[in-house]
Amino acid sequence: MVHNYSGLKWVCVISLTVILFGCGGKKKTPPNPDTVATYDNGEITVNDLENYLEQRTKGLKVPAGDSLAALKDQLPKEKEVYRGLIRELVLDDMVKRKIKEKQLDNRGNIRHAFKHLEDQLTLQQLHTEMHEKDKIPVSETDIQKYYDENRNRFGNKPLYEVREEIKNILESQKEGEYVAGYVQELKNAATITKNYEILRVPEPAGDEVREAYEKDKETYREPERWVIEQIEIADTTAKAQEQAQRARAKLGSGESFEIIAEMFDRDRTIATMEYRSGMRGEAFERAITSLNPGEFSKPIQENGKYFIVRLKEKIPASYLPFETVQGMIRRFLMDEREKKLYEENKNKTLFTLHGRRFTLADFYQEFNELPPAEQEKYRSYDQRVKLVNRMIERLLLLEDSYDRMLNAQKKEEIEHVREDILKQTLHREEVDQKLAVSEEEVKEFYEQNRERFKTQPQVKINIIVVRGGQNEDEDKKAKEK
Repeated sequence: MVHNYSGLKWVCVISLTVILFGCGGKKKTPPNPDTVATYDNGEITVNDLENYLEQRTKGLKVPAGDSLAALKDQLPKEKEVYRGLIRELVLDDMVKRKIKEKQLDNRGNIRHAFKHLEDQLTLQQLHTEMHEKDKIPVSETDIQKYYDENRNRFGNKPLYEVREEIKNILESQKEGEYVAGYVQELKNAATITKNYEILRVPEPAGDEVREAYEKDKETYREPERWVIEQIEIADTTAKAQEQAQRARAKLGSGESFEIIAEMFDRDRTIATMEYRSGMRGEAFERAITSLNPGEFSKPIQENGKYFIVRLKEKIPASYLPFETVQGMIRRFLMDEREKKLYEENKNKTLFTLHGRRFTLADFYQEFNELPPAEQEKYRSYDQRVKLVNRMIERLLLLEDSYDRMLNAQKKEEIEHVREDILKQTLHREEVDQKLAVSEEEVKEFYEQNRERFKTQPQVKINIIVVRGGQNEDEDKKAKEK
Protein backbone atom coordinates (compact mmCIF):
# COMPACT_ATOMS: atom_id res chain seq x y z
CA MET A 1 0.00 0.00 0.00
CA VAL A 2 1.38 3.42 -0.95
CA HIS A 3 0.05 6.45 0.89
CA ASN A 4 1.13 10.11 0.99
CA TYR A 5 0.88 11.48 4.53
CA SER A 6 2.04 15.02 5.36
CA GLY A 7 4.61 14.92 2.58
CA LEU A 8 5.80 11.45 3.63
CA LYS A 9 5.49 8.75 0.96
CA TRP A 10 5.64 5.50 2.86
CA VAL A 11 5.71 2.06 1.31
CA CYS A 12 4.58 -0.58 3.71
CA VAL A 13 2.87 -3.98 3.83
CA ILE A 14 0.35 -4.27 6.62
CA SER A 15 -1.30 -7.40 7.90
CA LEU A 16 -4.77 -5.97 8.19
CA THR A 17 -8.14 -7.45 9.04
CA VAL A 18 -10.86 -4.88 8.40
CA ILE A 19 -14.39 -5.28 9.67
CA LEU A 20 -16.73 -2.97 7.77
CA PHE A 21 -20.41 -3.57 8.14
CA GLY A 22 -22.25 -3.90 4.86
CA CYS A 23 -19.02 -4.41 2.86
CA GLY A 24 -20.32 -7.53 1.22
CA GLY A 25 -19.35 -11.15 1.78
CA LYS A 26 -19.78 -12.89 5.10
CA LYS A 27 -20.58 -10.49 7.90
CA LYS A 28 -18.13 -10.66 10.82
CA THR A 29 -18.89 -9.91 14.42
CA PRO A 30 -16.92 -6.98 15.89
CA PRO A 31 -15.26 -7.20 19.34
CA ASN A 32 -17.65 -4.48 20.55
CA PRO A 33 -20.47 -2.53 18.89
CA ASP A 34 -18.32 0.61 18.34
CA THR A 35 -15.42 -1.17 16.56
CA VAL A 36 -15.24 -0.65 12.79
CA ALA A 37 -11.82 -2.21 12.14
CA THR A 38 -9.19 -4.38 13.81
CA TYR A 39 -5.55 -4.93 12.82
CA ASP A 40 -2.35 -6.34 14.39
CA ASN A 41 -3.39 -5.94 18.05
CA GLY A 42 -5.14 -2.67 17.34
CA GLU A 43 -8.65 -1.49 16.66
CA ILE A 44 -10.46 1.54 15.30
CA THR A 45 -13.73 2.68 16.85
CA VAL A 46 -16.47 4.92 15.51
CA ASN A 47 -15.19 7.64 17.84
CA ASP A 48 -11.61 7.27 16.46
CA LEU A 49 -12.95 7.62 12.93
CA GLU A 50 -15.03 10.70 13.74
CA ASN A 51 -12.15 12.41 15.57
CA TYR A 52 -9.76 11.69 12.69
CA LEU A 53 -12.24 13.03 10.14
CA GLU A 54 -12.71 16.15 12.25
CA GLN A 55 -8.94 16.65 12.49
CA ARG A 56 -8.34 16.16 8.76
CA THR A 57 -11.10 18.56 7.68
CA LYS A 58 -10.85 21.14 10.47
CA GLY A 59 -11.37 24.65 9.07
CA LEU A 60 -11.71 23.43 5.48
CA LYS A 61 -14.68 24.59 3.44
CA VAL A 62 -15.97 23.87 -0.05
CA PRO A 63 -18.53 25.63 -2.30
CA ALA A 64 -22.08 24.52 -1.64
CA GLY A 65 -24.60 26.41 -3.73
CA ASP A 66 -24.06 30.15 -3.23
CA SER A 67 -22.05 29.76 -0.02
CA LEU A 68 -19.28 27.76 1.62
CA ALA A 69 -19.92 24.72 3.77
CA ALA A 70 -17.70 22.64 6.06
CA LEU A 71 -15.87 19.96 4.07
CA LYS A 72 -16.74 17.34 6.68
CA ASP A 73 -20.46 17.82 6.03
CA GLN A 74 -20.02 17.58 2.26
CA LEU A 75 -18.08 14.32 2.10
CA PRO A 76 -20.13 11.51 0.57
CA LYS A 77 -21.27 8.94 3.15
CA GLU A 78 -19.87 6.04 1.14
CA LYS A 79 -17.96 2.93 2.14
CA GLU A 80 -14.87 3.80 0.08
CA VAL A 81 -14.48 7.16 1.87
CA TYR A 82 -14.46 5.41 5.25
CA ARG A 83 -12.23 2.61 3.96
CA GLY A 84 -9.70 5.26 2.90
CA LEU A 85 -9.84 6.96 6.31
CA ILE A 86 -9.37 3.61 8.06
CA ARG A 87 -6.31 2.83 5.90
CA GLU A 88 -4.82 6.22 6.83
CA LEU A 89 -5.47 5.63 10.53
CA VAL A 90 -3.91 2.16 10.42
CA LEU A 91 -0.87 3.37 8.49
CA ASP A 92 -0.41 6.30 10.86
CA ASP A 93 -0.51 3.97 13.88
CA MET A 94 1.92 1.48 12.28
CA VAL A 95 4.38 4.29 11.54
CA LYS A 96 4.12 5.53 15.13
CA ARG A 97 4.80 2.00 16.38
CA LYS A 98 7.91 1.82 14.20
CA ILE A 99 9.12 5.19 15.51
CA LYS A 100 8.64 3.98 19.09
CA GLU A 101 10.38 0.70 18.33
CA LYS A 102 13.43 2.53 16.91
CA GLN A 103 13.27 5.13 19.75
CA LEU A 104 13.78 7.95 17.27
CA ASP A 105 12.60 10.66 19.66
CA ASN A 106 15.35 9.74 22.16
CA ARG A 107 18.17 10.61 19.78
CA GLY A 108 20.15 13.71 20.68
CA ASN A 109 19.97 15.35 17.26
CA ILE A 110 16.19 14.92 17.06
CA ARG A 111 15.66 16.24 20.59
CA HIS A 112 17.74 19.24 19.56
CA ALA A 113 15.51 19.74 16.51
CA PHE A 114 12.42 19.62 18.75
CA LYS A 115 13.91 22.31 21.00
CA HIS A 116 14.48 24.54 17.96
CA LEU A 117 10.90 23.88 16.88
CA GLU A 118 9.47 24.99 20.23
CA ASP A 119 11.68 28.08 20.23
CA GLN A 120 10.62 29.03 16.71
CA LEU A 121 6.92 28.67 17.49
CA THR A 122 7.35 30.74 20.65
CA LEU A 123 9.00 33.57 18.72
CA GLN A 124 6.31 33.41 16.04
CA GLN A 125 3.66 33.67 18.72
CA LEU A 126 5.52 36.59 20.31
CA HIS A 127 5.54 38.34 16.94
CA THR A 128 1.78 37.78 16.55
CA GLU A 129 1.14 39.03 20.08
CA MET A 130 3.05 42.25 19.40
CA HIS A 131 0.69 43.09 16.55
CA GLU A 132 -2.58 41.73 17.92
CA LYS A 133 -2.24 43.41 21.32
CA ASP A 134 -1.12 46.79 19.92
CA LYS A 135 2.23 46.67 21.68
CA ILE A 136 3.85 48.59 18.83
CA PRO A 137 2.53 52.14 19.28
CA VAL A 138 0.85 53.67 16.23
CA SER A 139 -1.17 56.82 16.94
CA GLU A 140 -4.14 58.14 14.98
CA THR A 141 -1.96 61.12 14.09
CA ASP A 142 0.61 58.76 12.52
CA ILE A 143 -2.14 57.04 10.51
CA GLN A 144 -3.60 60.34 9.30
CA LYS A 145 -0.16 61.63 8.30
CA TYR A 146 0.66 58.48 6.31
CA TYR A 147 -2.74 58.65 4.59
CA ASP A 148 -2.20 62.30 3.60
CA GLU A 149 1.33 61.64 2.29
CA ASN A 150 0.29 58.59 0.25
CA ARG A 151 -3.06 59.60 -1.27
CA ASN A 152 -2.03 58.30 -4.70
CA ARG A 153 -1.60 54.83 -3.24
CA PHE A 154 -5.16 54.66 -1.94
CA GLY A 155 -7.00 56.40 -4.78
CA ASN A 156 -10.44 57.63 -3.73
CA LYS A 157 -10.75 55.33 -0.71
CA PRO A 158 -11.65 57.19 2.48
CA LEU A 159 -9.42 56.89 5.54
CA TYR A 160 -11.79 54.58 7.46
CA GLU A 161 -11.51 51.96 4.67
CA VAL A 162 -7.71 51.84 4.68
CA ARG A 163 -7.06 52.58 8.36
CA GLU A 164 -6.15 48.97 9.29
CA GLU A 165 -3.91 48.60 6.23
CA ILE A 166 -2.01 51.78 7.16
CA LYS A 167 -1.79 50.66 10.79
CA ASN A 168 -0.21 47.35 9.73
CA ILE A 169 2.28 49.16 7.46
CA LEU A 170 3.36 51.51 10.25
CA GLU A 171 3.61 48.67 12.76
CA SER A 172 5.93 46.78 10.40
CA GLN A 173 8.06 49.89 9.96
CA LYS A 174 8.31 50.43 13.72
CA GLU A 175 8.73 46.77 14.65
CA GLY A 176 12.53 46.76 14.44
CA GLU A 177 12.81 49.80 16.70
CA TYR A 178 10.30 48.34 19.18
CA VAL A 179 12.03 44.94 19.36
CA ALA A 180 15.45 46.59 19.80
CA GLY A 181 14.13 48.61 22.75
CA TYR A 182 12.36 45.58 24.19
CA VAL A 183 15.54 43.48 23.98
CA GLN A 184 17.63 46.27 25.52
CA GLU A 185 15.28 46.40 28.52
CA LEU A 186 15.66 42.65 28.96
CA LYS A 187 19.46 42.99 28.75
CA ASN A 188 19.51 45.75 31.34
CA ALA A 189 17.56 43.57 33.75
CA ALA A 190 19.54 40.37 33.03
CA THR A 191 22.65 38.97 34.70
CA ILE A 192 25.05 38.06 31.88
CA THR A 193 28.73 37.08 31.93
CA LYS A 194 30.80 36.58 28.77
CA ASN A 195 34.05 34.86 27.87
CA TYR A 196 34.36 35.65 24.16
CA GLU A 197 38.11 35.07 23.94
CA ILE A 198 37.59 31.30 23.63
CA LEU A 199 36.03 32.02 20.23
CA ARG A 200 39.29 33.40 18.86
CA VAL A 201 41.30 31.20 16.48
CA PRO A 202 44.91 32.35 15.81
CA GLU A 203 45.81 32.94 12.16
CA PRO A 204 48.47 30.60 10.71
CA ALA A 205 51.85 32.23 10.01
CA GLY A 206 53.09 32.69 6.45
CA ASP A 207 55.71 29.94 6.73
CA GLU A 208 53.01 27.49 7.94
CA VAL A 209 50.97 28.17 4.81
CA ARG A 210 54.02 27.71 2.55
CA GLU A 211 54.97 24.50 4.37
CA ALA A 212 51.43 23.11 3.92
CA TYR A 213 51.62 23.92 0.19
CA GLU A 214 54.92 22.10 -0.27
CA LYS A 215 53.77 19.14 1.80
CA ASP A 216 50.58 18.58 -0.23
CA LYS A 217 51.75 19.99 -3.55
CA GLU A 218 50.22 17.11 -5.49
CA THR A 219 46.82 18.29 -4.27
CA TYR A 220 47.32 21.46 -6.31
CA ARG A 221 48.42 19.75 -9.50
CA GLU A 222 46.33 20.62 -12.53
CA PRO A 223 46.03 17.60 -14.87
CA GLU A 224 46.64 17.74 -18.59
CA ARG A 225 43.76 19.41 -20.41
CA TRP A 226 42.62 19.78 -23.99
CA VAL A 227 40.64 22.71 -25.36
CA ILE A 228 38.48 21.22 -28.08
CA GLU A 229 35.95 22.36 -30.65
CA GLN A 230 33.14 19.92 -31.25
CA ILE A 231 30.58 19.30 -33.96
CA GLU A 232 27.66 17.08 -32.97
CA ILE A 233 26.13 15.59 -36.09
CA ALA A 234 22.44 16.41 -36.46
CA ASP A 235 20.47 13.16 -36.36
CA THR A 236 17.36 14.21 -38.27
CA THR A 237 17.32 11.45 -40.86
CA ALA A 238 18.44 8.46 -38.77
CA LYS A 239 21.56 8.46 -40.99
CA ALA A 240 23.92 10.12 -38.55
CA GLN A 241 26.85 7.85 -39.43
CA GLU A 242 26.48 8.63 -43.13
CA GLN A 243 26.25 12.35 -42.35
CA ALA A 244 29.35 12.13 -40.18
CA GLN A 245 31.32 10.43 -42.97
CA ARG A 246 30.23 13.12 -45.45
CA ALA A 247 31.31 15.84 -43.03
CA ARG A 248 34.71 14.16 -42.54
CA ALA A 249 35.19 13.84 -46.29
CA LYS A 250 34.49 17.53 -46.83
CA LEU A 251 36.98 18.42 -44.11
CA GLY A 252 39.54 16.20 -45.81
CA SER A 253 38.98 18.01 -49.11
CA GLY A 254 39.80 21.36 -47.53
CA GLU A 255 36.40 22.67 -46.34
CA SER A 256 36.71 24.77 -43.18
CA PHE A 257 35.60 23.45 -39.79
CA GLU A 258 33.28 26.46 -39.43
CA ILE A 259 31.46 25.73 -42.72
CA ILE A 260 31.08 22.06 -41.79
CA ALA A 261 29.55 23.08 -38.44
CA GLU A 262 26.98 25.23 -40.25
CA MET A 263 26.12 22.34 -42.57
CA PHE A 264 26.08 19.37 -40.20
CA ASP A 265 26.03 20.41 -36.51
CA ARG A 266 22.70 20.01 -34.72
CA ASP A 267 22.85 23.66 -33.54
CA ARG A 268 24.69 24.91 -36.66
CA THR A 269 27.58 26.10 -34.52
CA ILE A 270 30.87 24.96 -32.97
CA ALA A 271 30.84 24.03 -29.27
CA THR A 272 34.12 24.92 -27.52
CA MET A 273 34.94 23.19 -24.23
CA GLU A 274 37.81 22.18 -21.96
CA TYR A 275 38.26 18.42 -21.76
CA ARG A 276 39.93 16.50 -18.92
CA SER A 277 40.75 12.83 -18.81
CA GLY A 278 37.80 10.68 -17.80
CA MET A 279 35.07 13.16 -18.70
CA ARG A 280 33.81 11.11 -21.67
CA GLY A 281 34.07 7.55 -22.98
CA GLU A 282 37.23 5.70 -24.03
CA ALA A 283 36.68 6.21 -27.77
CA PHE A 284 36.28 9.94 -27.29
CA GLU A 285 39.39 10.19 -25.13
CA ARG A 286 41.55 8.13 -27.51
CA ALA A 287 40.55 10.37 -30.40
CA ILE A 288 41.32 13.60 -28.54
CA THR A 289 44.64 12.56 -26.99
CA SER A 290 45.99 11.45 -30.39
CA LEU A 291 45.45 14.90 -31.97
CA ASN A 292 47.85 17.79 -32.33
CA PRO A 293 46.59 21.39 -32.18
CA GLY A 294 44.69 22.24 -35.38
CA GLU A 295 43.97 18.60 -36.32
CA PHE A 296 40.46 17.15 -36.41
CA SER A 297 39.31 13.64 -35.58
CA LYS A 298 37.51 10.96 -37.50
CA PRO A 299 33.80 10.61 -36.58
CA ILE A 300 33.51 9.46 -32.96
CA GLN A 301 30.51 7.37 -31.96
CA GLU A 302 29.32 7.83 -28.38
CA ASN A 303 25.93 6.88 -26.92
CA GLY A 304 24.37 6.56 -30.37
CA LYS A 305 25.64 9.97 -31.50
CA TYR A 306 28.48 11.03 -33.78
CA PHE A 307 30.99 13.79 -33.14
CA ILE A 308 33.89 15.36 -34.99
CA VAL A 309 36.41 17.17 -32.82
CA ARG A 310 39.18 19.66 -33.58
CA LEU A 311 41.94 20.18 -31.01
CA LYS A 312 42.41 23.88 -30.36
CA GLU A 313 44.98 23.77 -27.56
CA LYS A 314 46.78 21.19 -25.42
CA ILE A 315 47.50 22.39 -21.88
CA PRO A 316 50.18 20.32 -20.13
CA ALA A 317 49.85 19.24 -16.50
CA SER A 318 51.19 21.81 -14.03
CA TYR A 319 51.12 22.90 -10.41
CA LEU A 320 48.94 25.81 -9.38
CA PRO A 321 51.27 28.58 -8.15
CA PHE A 322 51.45 29.21 -4.41
CA GLU A 323 50.07 32.73 -4.84
CA THR A 324 46.92 31.31 -6.42
CA VAL A 325 46.12 28.81 -3.67
CA GLN A 326 47.57 30.38 -0.52
CA GLY A 327 44.16 31.85 0.46
CA MET A 328 42.55 28.41 0.11
CA ILE A 329 45.35 26.79 2.16
CA ARG A 330 45.10 29.43 4.88
CA ARG A 331 41.36 28.80 5.05
CA PHE A 332 41.91 25.04 5.34
CA LEU A 333 44.46 25.49 8.14
CA MET A 334 42.09 27.84 9.98
CA ASP A 335 39.27 25.29 9.74
CA GLU A 336 41.50 22.52 11.11
CA ARG A 337 42.77 24.73 13.93
CA GLU A 338 39.25 25.86 14.79
CA LYS A 339 37.92 22.30 15.06
CA LYS A 340 40.85 21.30 17.28
CA LEU A 341 40.62 24.32 19.60
CA TYR A 342 36.85 24.20 19.87
CA GLU A 343 37.01 20.49 20.71
CA GLU A 344 39.66 21.08 23.38
CA ASN A 345 37.63 23.92 24.92
CA LYS A 346 34.12 22.56 24.28
CA ASN A 347 33.21 22.40 27.98
CA LYS A 348 34.41 25.92 28.76
CA THR A 349 31.74 28.52 29.50
CA LEU A 350 31.16 30.98 26.66
CA PHE A 351 28.52 32.98 28.52
CA THR A 352 26.04 32.66 31.38
CA LEU A 353 22.50 33.97 31.45
CA HIS A 354 20.89 34.21 34.90
CA GLY A 355 23.38 31.60 36.10
CA ARG A 356 22.70 29.14 33.29
CA ARG A 357 25.90 28.07 31.49
CA PHE A 358 26.26 28.02 27.71
CA THR A 359 29.44 26.30 26.59
CA LEU A 360 31.57 26.66 23.48
CA ALA A 361 30.13 23.29 22.36
CA ASP A 362 26.58 24.73 22.59
CA PHE A 363 27.60 27.61 20.36
CA TYR A 364 29.46 25.42 17.87
CA GLN A 365 26.49 23.11 17.45
CA GLU A 366 24.27 26.10 16.65
CA PHE A 367 26.90 27.50 14.28
CA ASN A 368 27.27 24.23 12.35
CA GLU A 369 23.50 24.07 11.84
CA LEU A 370 23.53 27.40 10.01
CA PRO A 371 23.29 27.32 6.19
CA PRO A 372 26.73 27.50 4.48
CA ALA A 373 26.19 31.11 3.41
CA GLU A 374 25.44 32.13 6.99
CA GLN A 375 28.47 30.24 8.31
CA GLU A 376 30.63 32.11 5.82
CA LYS A 377 29.22 35.40 7.11
CA TYR A 378 30.29 34.58 10.67
CA ARG A 379 33.79 33.25 10.08
CA SER A 380 35.81 36.06 11.68
CA TYR A 381 36.16 36.58 15.43
CA ASP A 382 34.26 39.88 15.39
CA GLN A 383 31.37 38.31 13.48
CA ARG A 384 31.31 35.34 15.87
CA VAL A 385 30.93 37.77 18.77
CA LYS A 386 27.95 39.35 16.98
CA LEU A 387 26.43 35.92 16.48
CA VAL A 388 26.75 35.07 20.19
CA ASN A 389 25.13 38.40 21.06
CA ARG A 390 22.25 37.48 18.77
CA MET A 391 21.96 34.12 20.56
CA ILE A 392 21.78 35.91 23.92
CA GLU A 393 19.07 38.26 22.63
CA ARG A 394 17.08 35.31 21.30
CA LEU A 395 17.37 33.48 24.63
CA LEU A 396 16.21 36.58 26.50
CA LEU A 397 13.12 36.84 24.28
CA LEU A 398 12.37 33.15 24.71
CA GLU A 399 12.88 33.26 28.46
CA ASP A 400 10.58 36.26 28.79
CA SER A 401 7.78 34.86 26.64
CA TYR A 402 7.91 31.05 26.85
CA ASP A 403 5.86 30.37 30.00
CA ARG A 404 2.98 32.73 29.25
CA MET A 405 2.69 31.42 25.70
CA LEU A 406 2.69 27.72 26.52
CA ASN A 407 -1.01 27.29 25.77
CA ALA A 408 -2.98 24.35 24.43
CA GLN A 409 -2.94 25.62 20.85
CA LYS A 410 0.84 25.86 20.81
CA LYS A 411 1.23 22.41 22.40
CA GLU A 412 -0.99 20.91 19.69
CA GLU A 413 0.98 22.66 16.93
CA ILE A 414 4.30 21.46 18.39
CA GLU A 415 3.03 17.90 18.58
CA HIS A 416 1.90 17.91 14.93
CA VAL A 417 5.26 19.18 13.68
CA ARG A 418 7.10 16.84 16.06
CA GLU A 419 5.30 13.85 14.55
CA ASP A 420 6.10 15.07 11.05
CA ILE A 421 9.83 15.33 11.87
CA LEU A 422 9.84 11.78 13.24
CA LYS A 423 8.01 10.41 10.20
CA GLN A 424 10.41 12.12 7.81
CA THR A 425 13.37 10.74 9.78
CA LEU A 426 11.89 7.24 9.64
CA HIS A 427 11.30 7.59 5.90
CA ARG A 428 14.94 8.59 5.30
CA GLU A 429 16.22 5.58 7.26
CA GLU A 430 13.80 2.97 5.95
CA VAL A 431 13.50 4.13 2.33
CA ASP A 432 15.89 6.87 1.15
CA GLN A 433 19.06 5.34 2.59
CA LYS A 434 18.23 1.99 0.99
CA LEU A 435 17.87 3.44 -2.50
CA ALA A 436 21.31 3.11 -4.12
CA VAL A 437 22.11 4.98 -7.35
CA SER A 438 25.43 4.11 -9.01
CA GLU A 439 27.75 6.54 -10.78
CA GLU A 440 27.09 4.63 -14.00
CA GLU A 441 23.35 5.27 -13.67
CA VAL A 442 23.96 8.97 -13.03
CA LYS A 443 26.24 9.24 -16.05
CA GLU A 444 23.83 7.31 -18.27
CA PHE A 445 20.93 9.57 -17.24
CA TYR A 446 23.04 12.64 -17.97
CA GLU A 447 24.04 11.43 -21.41
CA GLN A 448 20.46 10.53 -22.29
CA ASN A 449 19.13 13.87 -21.04
CA ARG A 450 21.85 16.35 -22.00
CA GLU A 451 19.29 18.82 -23.32
CA ARG A 452 17.83 19.18 -19.84
CA PHE A 453 21.17 20.44 -18.52
CA LYS A 454 21.99 22.78 -21.38
CA THR A 455 22.62 26.32 -20.15
CA GLN A 456 20.98 29.25 -21.88
CA PRO A 457 23.09 31.94 -23.59
CA GLN A 458 24.16 34.61 -21.13
CA VAL A 459 25.24 38.22 -21.50
CA LYS A 460 27.27 40.19 -18.97
CA ILE A 461 26.33 43.87 -18.89
CA ASN A 462 27.36 46.98 -16.99
CA ILE A 463 24.67 49.47 -15.98
CA ILE A 464 25.09 53.11 -15.06
CA VAL A 465 22.14 54.35 -12.99
CA VAL A 466 21.39 58.06 -12.62
CA ARG A 467 18.59 58.47 -10.11
CA GLY A 468 15.86 61.09 -10.50
CA GLY A 469 15.35 63.86 -8.00
CA GLN A 470 12.58 64.91 -5.65
CA ASN A 471 11.16 67.60 -7.95
CA GLU A 472 10.92 68.58 -11.62
CA ASP A 473 14.13 70.65 -11.59
CA GLU A 474 16.20 67.80 -10.09
CA ASP A 475 14.66 65.33 -12.58
CA LYS A 476 15.73 67.61 -15.43
CA LYS A 477 19.32 67.75 -14.15
CA ALA A 478 19.37 63.97 -13.75
CA LYS A 479 18.21 63.51 -17.36
CA GLU A 480 20.94 65.90 -18.63
CA LYS A 481 23.56 64.04 -16.59
